[in-house]
Amino acid sequence: MFSAILKLKLVIRNVLTGKEASFSDFPVYVGGKGAQFEVEQGDRALVEIKPSNKNISLISLGEPMIADSIECQEKHLQEDEHCTLVCGGHFLLISYTKKGPEVLKEWAHDSWRIVDQDSNVLCGPFKFSASGKFVPKALAEYPEALFHQTSCSSGLYLATVMELLNLPTYDPPANSTTPVVSPNTPQKPINPPPLIDSGEFTCPYCWLKFNLGDVKHIAAHKSLRGDNLLGEEHQIRFHATSFNDKGHALDAMGSPCPDVACPHCHWKLPPGFLHLKPKILSIVGAPASGKSYYLCVLVKRLTETLSKVFGIAFYSTDPTANRALTQMIEAIFNIREILVGPIAKTALEGDMYVSVWRISRWVKMPRPFIFTATPEKNTERATTIIFYDNAGEHFEPGRDSEESPGAQHIAAAEGIFFMFDPTYSLAWRKILEDSSSDPQIKDSRFDQQETLLAETNARVKTLKGVPLHEKISTPLAIIVGKCDVWQHLVGPENLKSAAVDGTLDIVKVKKISELVRSKLLDVTPAIVRTAEIISDNVMYFPVSSFGCSPELLGADPATGHPILSPDPKKISPILVEIPTLWVLSQMNSNLIPSTGER
Repeated sequence: MFSAILKLKLVIRNVLTGKEASFSDFPVYVGGKGAQFEVEQGDRALVEIKPSNKNISLISLGEPMIADSIECQEKHLQEDEHCTLVCGGHFLLISYTKKGPEVLKEWAHDSWRIVDQDSNVLCGPFKFSASGKFVPKALAEYPEALFHQTSCSSGLYLATVMELLNLPTYDPPANSTTPVVSPNTPQKPINPPPLIDSGEFTCPYCWLKFNLGDVKHIAAHKSLRGDNLLGEEHQIRFHATSFNDKGHALDAMGSPCPDVACPHCHWKLPPGFLHLKPKILSIVGAPASGKSYYLCVLVKRLTETLSKVFGIAFYSTDPTANRALTQMIEAIFNIREILVGPIAKTALEGDMYVSVWRISRWVKMPRPFIFTATPEKNTERATTIIFYDNAGEHFEPGRDSEESPGAQHIAAAEGIFFMFDPTYSLAWRKILEDSSSDPQIKDSRFDQQETLLAETNARVKTLKGVPLHEKISTPLAIIVGKCDVWQHLVGPENLKSAAVDGTLDIVKVKKISELVRSKLLDVTPAIVRTAEIISDNVMYFPVSSFGCSPELLGADPATGHPILSPDPKKISPILVEIPTLWVLSQMNSNLIPSTGER
């Protein structure tokens, strides 16, 4: 017979009742009266166990079956492999082994443990019984904790065991000898895996690297809440071992899980992240220099220009993650009868930042705003674009530390945008104060833009491991903002869009760049000298987010600075999308066709 040749035996224990048996003849049925292994009253058969090549198969006969945390219709066991199984309200340990009944000695009744997903011992060892009083209430916050028999390498999720067996929780007596760890107590992992900051992908939230095989999936079943990093309101993250026919991972309850997460910080990765390598664009500038306004108008203009001029659909990849930016865009463009209230500056603690678990501590990181650009006639050239809007304080000397590493995305950026605000500069204000009544010129602020650009130089080269005297090849766009105030200095007739008939005219981009560069050299030469030390690919762009002067609403009682806001009826942006189109044309993605030398 099959079993006689292999000398393997099937061993089963009913964990709830303690009943045990071993079998060498197949098939074996688990169920009611007449089954080789009886677990309940009646004549219902729950599971059929039979040979399958050199293995055995556990086959559900109608009831949901959870084997080693995965809901399935059939489970295969190889030689000397153990399996934990829940079916029809019964909890079984099963093994297919040459040891036969000897394996039962290894399955000591008092050697059950509960461990979390990072191998922290939470409770145990203890004796498991039908009363279920092995689950203190303190452990209810750990739905991804693994419930297993010490000698078995596999087990079941605690949430699965408690739900399917309807097990209660309890408060242990004060003199209990069972070690229980409070969910609010920081845990030290037992033999924690080392942090491996390497791989082909970089998380857009924590900036740590990983490989495809490291990716975690996000549980979909409503009972699987309480991620060990992000908190009880988030679905748990897990390493998938079972997939459906569509390639979707299956969680412990058998639900398909199409969403994936970073293995380091557990934040959800944007759709398509693993297939479309994202292009990172970093916006740098002084506090209150207009970076957030610029990003809002830029996204609006890119949506229009890419569609009309280049036949490219530009859309939000993850609308939920982009919600803060979308709300600001709506505030600017969707109000027509009253003045728009000013957008708050990007604060280190505001909606533009998220708390991220990074290298064993919580830190504030800038929220990535993720979009996809897909050519309508050439969809394989689709590209994911990620924008970062940093608080200007993050680029002040000494601010970037391990406690606040939020500006590190510039090292991986495909393009860096430095926002220069001429109304900050005393030299520029002297030139403009006689020719413009813009209230921004009258507002005297401390100008540290040259220092911030020098800090950007030091920061990006340090992160890239490049000597300070060497240049990087990353495209650097120096954006001289509020050009509606100073365009007369270079000639408004020269400020024509270089994006025409499906191409970007690089000759026209360079011509405008030379005009702006020349004026910067005349007024603030340090900006040009520092920029051209950073990169060997620098362009200068005149830009106005609104194309008009803002309205004066009053004065800030705390600082005395004017409160300014654009009149939505007058908004007419000037060339805001050209710097981004230029950066995209410099990439090897062939997304933006260009004429002239790149």
